Amino acid sequence: MTKKVRLGIIGLGAQGSMYAKFIKDGMVPSMEIGAICDIDTSKEAVANTDYPGVPFYEDYIEMMESGKVDAIITTVPHYLHPEMGIEALN
Repeated sequence: MTKKVRLGIIGLGAQGSMYAKFIKDGMVPSMEIGAICDIDTSKEAVANTDYPGVPFYEDYIEMMESGKVDAIITTVPHYLHPEMGIEALN
């Protein structure tokens, strides 16, 4: 059996929720949700309901350092992408 890529989703808004649903519904068979991150703490309740057992983080660096994710997707405002991308590459 091939190991699935554990995706960390940064931002659980419209786009992040769409990606999470695709993965949960099996539309990306080689991937699973490793963790979810959002600075809006009200999103934790949504994550716990829709994706039980998936760790939730408020800090994307903490999520990346957790060992729970192999890759990330940034679904946050565009001006944050370079900072997060550089951190992910580190």
